[in-house]
Amino acid sequence: MHIHKHIFYIIVQFTPFISQYIYAQDAKIKKYSVGIDYYCAGRMMRFNRAYEMSEFLPENIYMIEASAKYHTHGSRPWHKYYGYPNVGISMGYINFIKKDIGYAIMLNPFIEFFLYRGRMYELTFTPSFGLAYNSKYWDRATNDAYSATSTPVTSSIYFTLSNNFKITDAWSIQAKFTFRHFSNGSIGIPNNGLNFINIGFGASYTISQNTPVTYLTKSDTLPKKYNMNVEIAMGYKAIKEAEVAKYLILNPSIYVSRYISHISNLMIGADLLYDESFVGEYPLKLKYNKDPAEVINWALAATVGHELKIGRYSYLTQVAYYMYKQDYFYERWYHRHTSKVMINKHLYIKASLKVYIGAADFFDYGVGWRW
Repeated sequence: MHIHKHIFYIIVQFTPFISQYIYAQDAKIKKYSVGIDYYCAGRMMRFNRAYEMSEFLPENIYMIEASAKYHTHGSRPWHKYYGYPNVGISMGYINFIKKDIGYAIMLNPFIEFFLYRGRMYELTFTPSFGLAYNSKYWDRATNDAYSATSTPVTSSIYFTLSNNFKITDAWSIQAKFTFRHFSNGSIGIPNNGLNFINIGFGASYTISQNTPVTYLTKSDTLPKKYNMNVEIAMGYKAIKEAEVAKYLILNPSIYVSRYISHISNLMIGADLLYDESFVGEYPLKLKYNKDPAEVINWALAATVGHELKIGRYSYLTQVAYYMYKQDYFYERWYHRHTSKVMINKHLYIKASLKVYIGAADFFDYGVGWRW
């Protein structure tokens, strides 16, 4: 499944470049809409190849989801750069049928990009990163065999391809295909994760509030071509079953970024990692104990990445390679997915997930300064 996951991340990065050439057909658009979707067909897939969860796979998965959208109309420069996407929030309930898995409640902000936009038909792609509450999770005493997740709260990530058919000026119906992923980012162990796909149908109602589209002229002048970025982040992780996330993670980073368009830039830099879990990884991954006094908790990695900007928010994907690490418990490559929010021209806050192929390593949270 890790190959499919990488494909989805690539789609997220390149969809906006398609959307920026898809513009509204009318001089006016309606500003808000609400919708409800029912997913009547779904299948669960294992996340970790070493983890066989066939005994838990239900024959079907049922889900209902409600959403509210704001239709961008050009009041901000990024609206036009992305082809006037919709932004919104959704809340869903999913029933996994089997009592060992239970149900989940999800809350997801999202942005909906237009791949095609006509008067009677629209094709959209929607990425979303949110949170989920899981009624069942791993517990040594009561649910020991189910090891997909060990915490009640996990991340909720989904990617949806939607066919939207306009019935009237206000009403539309949709046919959707969705991929979803739950993971706790190794805050608790086990964390094999949940992957599932759904096919669903829904309806939406557009509130009759016409707003003139503001056509902004794209400036030919890009923002300052180069920026220096300095960050510091921290987090905690667990490495054993039933263990609380107790190992401290510190991650200072420095990188240079260069704008390649009004909505994105490329970056190159370095991660300096301090990870107190290294001493516990030796018996688990390398099958021998190492004297704690001999363990070096620092590692250095070179990294390159791409940052996608949506107003004050940005999404950064990075690929990194360890230049120095005392011993390797996983491969030398890893990738990182970061959400940023600019507080002012220079200061920003960030949340990041570090991932090896097929295995989440840790979440961290921090601040950065750009100039």
